[in-house]
Amino acid sequence: MRYEVLKEAGGKCQLCGIAAEVRPIDIDHIVPRSKADKHGKVRLNGQLIEVNDRENLQALCFACNRAKRASDDTDFRRRGKLVRDQIPQIIEASGRVPIISELKKQALLAAL
Repeated sequence: MRYEVLKEAGGKCQLCGIAAEVRPIDIDHIVPRSKADKHGKVRLNGQLIEVNDRENLQALCFACNRAKRASDDTDFRRRGKLVRDQIPQIIEASGRVPIISELKKQALLAAL
């Protein structure tokens, strides 16, 4: 599972973007283990899941992980990222499926 989390993160911290070659990357629980109920479950995005479920894990560098407090349940995985210049095609070439929506006018300005 650690490999899957690191692979999805591209070997980089999902908060600051630093590479694993520069600073060690930790696997962090988005909703901390300390918030798990007596059955080992936590609430993430309105759903009750196992504390060690893949959806509750993110890759953070040593420094970012230490700065995040146990009471903080911020999901730093980059989703909904703005891209351009053939990035969806590069994602497809790597075997993944990009989720694409084209923004125009005010929606584009707001996203930027």
